[in-house]
Amino acid sequence: MRKLLPLAVAVVAAGAARASPQYPTAIVEHLNIFYSPACGLCHVEGKTGPGTAEMPFARSARAHGLEGGNVGLVAVALDAMMRDGTDSDRDGVSDIQELLAGTDPNVSGNQSIELRTDPASGCSSAGTGWSWLALLLVARSAKPSKKRSARASAPSDAQCEPPPELPPPPPPPPL
Repeated sequence: MRKLLPLAVAVVAAGAARASPQYPTAIVEHLNIFYSPACGLCHVEGKTGPGTAEMPFARSARAHGLEGGNVGLVAVALDAMMRDGTDSDRDGVSDIQELLAGTDPNVSGNQSIELRTDPASGCSSAGTGWSWLALLLVARSAKPSKKRSARASAPSDAQCEPPPELPPPPPPPPL
């Protein structure tokens, strides 16, 4: 099993190397928006991997210079889309205006955009293809940790005590 560990690491690394995990972050930073869009902004049904970035917004971004794997072109594409007033869902509101308003540029109307539930993870193809097998092999080869006693993992009494009560508020001023 130990001989398979380097293979598993190589397969996972190869899957991550094809990924575009920084795209949502690049959109957030370039447009200065307060939320991180879900992978479904570009990927069909939010399923990432090669050939899945086929949502209308993704097609428009590619038509304006975005290329897979090159996060530096996100700003170029967004600026070009803003300049051209690109409206992927043809609802009369540009894609950039929709992103700024928190609505979905793929859906006509004022539907709120789907937000990422784990903004730290990014969109990627990791976990597709054979990388799931690598993760399984790594998990099976891992040795279980030593069991800890309940006493060792219990918090100390100081952590369990309620906070001290606050003094009562001062009386209201006389009228």
